[in-house]
Amino acid sequence: EDTQDAFGEIANIIAGVYTGVFEEQYTKKLRFIKTDLHQVVPMKVELEADEPFPNDEYYLSTMELSIDETILGKVNVLFPLELLQLEGLRTKQEPVEEEVADDAPHIAGEPQQETQPASPDILLVGDDEAEAGKIGQVLGEMGYSVKLLTFKDNIHNYIPGQLKAIYLIMKEVNEQAFGAAIKVSSACSLPLIAAGPGWTRTKVIKAVKYGVRDILLTPAAKKDIEENVTNNLMRLAA
Repeated sequence: EDTQDAFGEIANIIAGVYTGVFEEQYTKKLRFIKTDLHQVVPMKVELEADEPFPNDEYYLSTMELSIDETILGKVNVLFPLELLQLEGLRTKQEPVEEEVADDAPHIAGEPQQETQPASPDILLVGDDEAEAGKIGQVLGEMGYSVKLLTFKDNIHNYIPGQLKAIYLIMKEVNEQAFGAAIKVSSACSLPLIAAGPGWTRTKVIKAVKYGVRDILLTPAAKKDIEENVTNNLMRLAA
């Protein structure tokens, strides 16, 4: 009972912190309240059941729990996408392609050709094709292999793979770009660089909150791109 009370107090503190943050930074009025506590035994959870919560897509918020500078572990908080107006982040079902029979003869023991896409060093995701092409060319000259994707493509096919970093390259810094940043930062801890025009203090703060490590102002000169790559990639390898 004492243990349950202790966890209950921790849950109340977390609920209070999230309530305060949402009051300051979110457009809708949300209040978080602890209603109940349940201990979850992973081995007993049925994947298709609605307990401890429905099998759906969620936004994950992670924090470290510490007392007197002693780190006790991580706390993961799940939010339904609809609660945060993030329905646009739902994974779209890819159309199933019909399999084509391969009538070519194969020698027993002969290695078959891999169908998985080769893993690039850098992922360029966005809607500014011209700027993405420019950044991709500079990265290629610096010895990195790149892959260009749009915001609609499934980036999870390449995460984490052999990736060293991900660039979000946008014509306009908007909610679509921030949604992509959330998707990337929740899936991996790779350096995430946002490249776009018209950055303001508010947009920078919002980008950092969503997991962006660095900002590249576009249109960017070759020198600026090289400096950005050096700051975010070469120093990591040093």
